[in-house]
Amino acid sequence: MLPDGFSMGKTFKLLGIGMVAATLSLEGISWLLRCLRDGRGRPVKEVLFFPTTVTCINHLFLPGPCSCSLPHGDSTPFTQLLRHLLSARSSLDLCIFAFSSQELCRVVLELHRQRGVSVRVVTDKDYMMISGSQIGALRKAELVLVMSFLFPQMALFFSCVLLAGLNAQWFSPSVTEAMFLMQEVEREHGLGGEVGVRTSKEAYSKLREQDPKYKSLRGTFYRYHGLSSLCNLLCVVCTGASLVYTALNLRTV
Repeated sequence: MLPDGFSMGKTFKLLGIGMVAATLSLEGISWLLRCLRDGRGRPVKEVLFFPTTVTCINHLFLPGPCSCSLPHGDSTPFTQLLRHLLSARSSLDLCIFAFSSQELCRVVLELHRQRGVSVRVVTDKDYMMISGSQIGALRKAELVLVMSFLFPQMALFFSCVLLAGLNAQWFSPSVTEAMFLMQEVEREHGLGGEVGVRTSKEAYSKLREQDPKYKSLRGTFYRYHGLSSLCNLLCVVCTGASLVYTALNLRTV
């Protein structure tokens, strides 16, 4: 017995749409695997975590020394990301939700103007005019392709190298608040107050047993942290599906 409002035709139509979506997702995964298999050398599998320390990036563009006040010579996740982007030799398709990074803009313009790389930037039109947006500079270089909807943040270059970004800020305010309240309780019990002095695990276990508030906050912290991880997992699945959508749109350009 079908629910009210559903007919056999509608049911088959929904099943058909689901099968098409699953097929497109599998085709996208297969395409990525072929690209990685056909690429030269071993594929690079790397995870970069943000936010990170702010350092000077001039050494990525100029060989000489730099006299700015920022730290020099430090390798950070951000500099590694820029190095990967600068390794593009033929083409770079950059999909980013809101483009406000001056450093990333500098990389894109360097590839386009100085290294002869074919660059296309895809961004969400509703976020083109945010404060600090670099879209104006990119428009002058005729690099921007505007789409009305954009989910993934990724970079595709050499036709076989993919960098994908995930937003780890799900439930971030709740996680941060729970952590702050936990630290307050710890300080009230004399834990974690002295710099360089490590507190034993037994002391924290004893605190959980004696203070119901601390135990509750700890449960809240791990609960929201788990929900955040689950959302990121769902984000991976959605990014895979959106990759196919974006690739089909880029094909028409």
